[in-house]
Amino acid sequence: MKCWCEGYCINITPFAIVAYDKIMAKSDSVTVFKPKLRKVALVLEDGFALSTVGMVYDAFAMAGVGWNMILNKPVDALFAPKLVSVTGGSVKAFGGMEVSVSGSIHDDNPETIIIMPSAQSLGPEVTELSQWLRKRHAENADIASTCVGAFRLAASGLLDGLTATTHWAYAERFKDRFPDVTLLPARMVLDNGNLFCSGGMAAAADLSLFLIAKYAGHAESTRVARSMLLDGDRESQSIYAKHLFRKVHGDHTILELQDWLESHLAEQFTVDDLANRLGLTLRTFQRRFKSLTGETPRTYIQNLRLEYAKEMLETTVWSFEEITARVGYFDANSFGKFFKKTTGLSPGAYRNRYKALTREW
Repeated sequence: MKCWCEGYCINITPFAIVAYDKIMAKSDSVTVFKPKLRKVALVLEDGFALSTVGMVYDAFAMAGVGWNMILNKPVDALFAPKLVSVTGGSVKAFGGMEVSVSGSIHDDNPETIIIMPSAQSLGPEVTELSQWLRKRHAENADIASTCVGAFRLAASGLLDGLTATTHWAYAERFKDRFPDVTLLPARMVLDNGNLFCSGGMAAAADLSLFLIAKYAGHAESTRVARSMLLDGDRESQSIYAKHLFRKVHGDHTILELQDWLESHLAEQFTVDDLANRLGLTLRTFQRRFKSLTGETPRTYIQNLRLEYAKEMLETTVWSFEEITARVGYFDANSFGKFFKKTTGLSPGAYRNRYKALTREW
């Protein structure tokens, strides 16, 4: 297991941490790299998600503290997190709770790490915030976003030419708004050197553990994960995502076809058949369909069949072979491979995780 500190700290497996701590407590001859205290600023805006901010704040505050408390050892904080806002005034969380902050982003107290948490940040760019982010980036601060906080980071221009991730449900909006950023919506955490992004809300935990490992070592990140009962090994949002099909486009002919597809998935048809159904040439149909839905007809149908298969796995006791037939495939083995490649889980593992059995089909 390779440490994010590239060898400057002692690398250790999660199961050896207790033994490691006991050995180090008795040893006077081993020199261990001790990270310096790093300041972390979480920039809050109205509509921020309390769970995201609380997770990030607690994870950084627990580094050097939580595990030591469990072992009844002296604490030695490795990070100093604080809450700030653009103006220094209080902000309201999603749901209306008002939260006080420690100060403004402009206070003369440079932070090593800046976090843009999940918030209602899909509106127009906040010029003052973008300018500050660019200034702090030029001063070598590391800047990270969680969830749709990526919209604020991208609006500053800092992600142009780089990769990013955000909440899977907002991927298309992000792509439309920031064409110069390569979005990888399946990814849980992305590292661009000193610019970081994480996926939907709970991915804030993955980002926090990733950054703690980067600055304080993998062993400390593992201690925080165990203290807070977190799983830091997730790599993809795909198992949580639902494909969102564009149906608000005003073209009634294509919309009727989309509705027809949803109720005739078990039938066998080709893209040529669909074009003929609408009285269009194949080329015209494909161009018109993609311009409205963002997908080729073939990809759209494939994703539609996948989503219906996921729903059947969640809500019925049908075998995967039966589900395969009901969504228009002949070969359950081939469809199963596509299912796992797309979601990251085999059909059986997906059913075990998400089965609801709340209604009959």
